[in-house]
Amino acid sequence: LSSTTQTDVSGKWAFPTGGDSAVSTYFAMKLYDHLGKNVPVGILTFSIIRPVESWCSETLIEASPKVRHLKGLAYPHDTSKAFNAVISAIAPYALRGALYYLGEMNGGRGLQFRTLMPLAIQSWRNAWDRNDLPFLFVQLPGFQEHREAKEARMDMDDQTLASLNNNSQHCFI
Repeated sequence: LSSTTQTDVSGKWAFPTGGDSAVSTYFAMKLYDHLGKNVPVGILTFSIIRPVESWCSETLIEASPKVRHLKGLAYPHDTSKAFNAVISAIAPYALRGALYYLGEMNGGRGLQFRTLMPLAIQSWRNAWDRNDLPFLFVQLPGFQEHREAKEARMDMDDQTLASLNNNSQHCFI
């Protein structure tokens, strides 16, 4: 993470391993199949667990009256630090879309999240100078039973939950 904009990122091309995101790996495999196995599909996985404000540009955070107070706050906010360290560094490279699989760190701050997600999308689209950059969200499934009645609305229905627990073949996409 960085407080200043970075222009280089280190990494390596490799096949996915057990430490990579299963969601992004299966998404890439399904996309590769969908494209007739004729188009190479690469995924960039950044295992930096930070709240969405860390993935937003500082300029857009400062311009938003609803969330500008987050600027400069220490962890867990880390405003703009993942954007500076990662997005700014890879923005010169071609990108066809983003799969965003985060959000747990913004739990309990839904109204901020509702403002911050559009800022993150616009931050990334500005970085690549592509207003049409596809941005997909992945939400954690409600696959477990909540003990408190007020959270029960997030649970899967009994039939779906039983099907997942009894079925050895799961659909990932």
